Amino acid sequence: MWIDTDDLKLLNIVFEPENLIPRNRKGNYKLRHISFFSTNMKAITNVCKKLEEIIMHGTPNHQFTEVLRKMGLINNKLEITKYGVMLLQIMYFDNNRIINEIHKATAIDDLPEDIPFIVEFFLFCVVQKCLSNKEECEKAGIVYDDLASEIIDNLNYFFSNIIDTLKEPTNKNSNVNNLFDFSNNDFYYTLQGFNFSGFEIKRLFRLSPVDMEKAWKAYFKVLSTYDKQNRSLLSSDEQRYYDYAKYYDAVVQKDVRNRVKFSIFNYILLSSIKGQRKKIKIVKNADYDCIMPYTFIEEKYEEYKLRDVYNLVFYENDSKYITKIIKPLKVGSSAITSITSTGIFNIPEVVLRSQNINIWDEIIFTDDKFTDIYLPNIYKVCDIEKMGANLNVRVELKNVINMNKSQEILDKLKEE
Repeated sequence: MWIDTDDLKLLNIVFEPENLIPRNRKGNYKLRHISFFSTNMKAITNVCKKLEEIIMHGTPNHQFTEVLRKMGLINNKLEITKYGVMLLQIMYFDNNRIINEIHKATAIDDLPEDIPFIVEFFLFCVVQKCLSNKEECEKAGIVYDDLASEIIDNLNYFFSNIIDTLKEPTNKNSNVNNLFDFSNNDFYYTLQGFNFSGFEIKRLFRLSPVDMEKAWKAYFKVLSTYDKQNRSLLSSDEQRYYDYAKYYDAVVQKDVRNRVKFSIFNYILLSSIKGQRKKIKIVKNADYDCIMPYTFIEEKYEEYKLRDVYNLVFYENDSKYITKIIKPLKVGSSAITSITSTGIFNIPEVVLRSQNINIWDEIIFTDDKFTDIYLPNIYKVCDIEKMGANLNVRVELKNVINMNKSQEILDKLKEE
């Protein structure tokens, strides 16, 4: 047998009968997603890259822009909202560290650990803030019905089911911290695969601790090995789980485990933040602490300065991501001629990226050797348009530079 008899019994306890498994309009199975994972835009790396593509006048496919709209980052005219601007501020902070790491990474696991915590929490805050305030959506040019409300509803239902089940007098599982350990990737992957009706998690947590562990691991084995089976040789029960696994494999990738665990982390964290402005604090909820411990949540909140993300989204103030830094840009003489005549210059994308210059930056034009300031003004980058391997950059005059202090200015820029 592919699935042991004891494992089949456990899976039959956890899952709804076949006729009750939810289906979509086309008659296919339908999971209740509990993260911002999408078949159109699976990873946060894609979210960031596509947003940057739009700011550079790119035109991503509809399935990508639809996801950006669900996150409140662009509106239905493909214009970047103030929340899209905020994410760009985060991506470009600290000399473009986050976007540079994203462009280098070939998989989400290649990223430094803090980046998913920062970006995922930002996205969660934006969606929750906008869903709780239709007027805010209107001000930001966001279509309320575009937002990922179904995911938030599913998470509310998911947490309600877990908390209610753990509180049942006959339940022997009063604490599931071990299951929700952040490094337990196989469980998070399996957890989303379980979640069809939303009752599966209740039945799983009603099992004894030993059987609960056996059940989720049995289904993880199903998800991991179904493609090595010949369906026609399986029992009717085995065929049922084969079909679930095949469906799941078609709609997700292993990265769903990361999106799920960050959704759970962010749901608890955001629900626990109380207060206003400088009096913000995390108020522990015993129900959540039984799922994911606050020792871990508070540690990551402090370590990765997630309060700066919270302040940026909810107060648009008191955040390290709100900066005003004047940057030097080394260019050739031909660019200076173009700037003085048209306010536009062309530069290889790799050259601009190497100097960490972005849209809305304020810049001073210097020579290649960084010994001379070319123009007696500070300029603001107003627009960047990608043209193959090059970029057309439009700038506008801001402030006058005291050229008598040019060496002092250069020295200060070098230090920064």
